[in-house]
Amino acid sequence: MQRLSFRAIFQTSARRPKVFARIRRSQTILLSALTFISLLLRVHRIGQFDRVIWDETHFGNFANHYINRLFYLDVHPPLGKLLIALVYWTFGYQGGFDFASGHEYPETVPFVAARCVQAGLGAGLVPVTFWLCLSMRLPTAGAWLAAGFVAADNAVIGVSRMVVLDSMLMLANAVAVGAFVCLRNSGLAPGSRKWCFHMMALGLALSLVCR
Repeated sequence: MQRLSFRAIFQTSARRPKVFARIRRSQTILLSALTFISLLLRVHRIGQFDRVIWDETHFGNFANHYINRLFYLDVHPPLGKLLIALVYWTFGYQGGFDFASGHEYPETVPFVAARCVQAGLGAGLVPVTFWLCLSMRLPTAGAWLAAGFVAADNAVIGVSRMVVLDSMLMLANAVAVGAFVCLRNSGLAPGSRKWCFHMMALGLALSLVCR
């Protein structure tokens, strides 16, 4: 069995693939632990404050409209709000709560589950950040530093504990930048099948950013 080396965790591989950055086994273990810790930081006592916080009032009402099949006009793209409505609906919410700011959530609103989904997306930003830094040919130590900042930053943790679009947007942004970097690193001839595949992946990632 291969022994895990502490030095290998911070060692930059000199032979990286053209497209996807290689993550060592020892790095995968530590990265999984860091992601798990970041998830714990986001879900710890997430339901203690059982009132409508900040922009939860807006996205909760958007979810009401979708669940009740009511038309409304909003200047922003619908994907993120549709996903929030899907989460509420999946956990049994049938609409009806007015989501007034500062009001206490009734038992019929699965706000803890909805917040936990956002927390999971926020924690998912940690490994994506690490992979993105390696793909951009940054030093491995810098990738660990960036991932650690994302995992422990108070603002990122706070916004990941609310039912808002920020966690989805940050994750989609990181994936979109990663897709662009992969396309740039590929060195593929424009018009080839693999080049078209990477272009479609980049377009899909950018569509998620626009949400």
